[in-house]
Amino acid sequence: MPEDVAPQAPTTAAQAAQLERLDGAALGRCVARSAALEAAGRSLIRADGVLEHPIIGSARFEDLPAGPLNWPHGFQLRKLTIEPGAASPTHARPQEEVLLMQRGDLSVEVGADQARMTPGDVLSIPVGAARRYRNLGSRPCELYAVDGGDAPSGHRVAMPTSKAAS
Repeated sequence: MPEDVAPQAPTTAAQAAQLERLDGAALGRCVARSAALEAAGRSLIRADGVLEHPIIGSARFEDLPAGPLNWPHGFQLRKLTIEPGAASPTHARPQEEVLLMQRGDLSVEVGADQARMTPGDVLSIPVGAARRYRNLGSRPCELYAVDGGDAPSGHRVAMPTSKAAS
């Protein structure tokens, strides 16, 4: 422990009694089941073969509804499903975004650069950078996008591109 930092005082019984305790039913409301995301009617088709499913967070200023876990977390989470050969529109976001790749083979174009993502890869995209996601494989890609803040400010901005969608 650093010399200039005092140790934290032990938690008192009164403080412990004030902590929220979750029973099984309450804990169950903290789970977003993957199979239920599409069935909940919250999915948004971003482009042919590109689905966006909100999980954690409030409704966006654009057209994405609130996720099933809609209370402050300090971030928002979306699941993206991209069919073989499909690509997202080129766009930018006014907040931090981190991609967590789960399944498939994905090309992420950020400006003039390109990164290839496979399962287990994580990519942090700079604020405001133009980006496009494209499935390179023969099976659907599944990835999760984490955006900074409980209620990101601004809209996702469509960016013109000179590249042909492929």
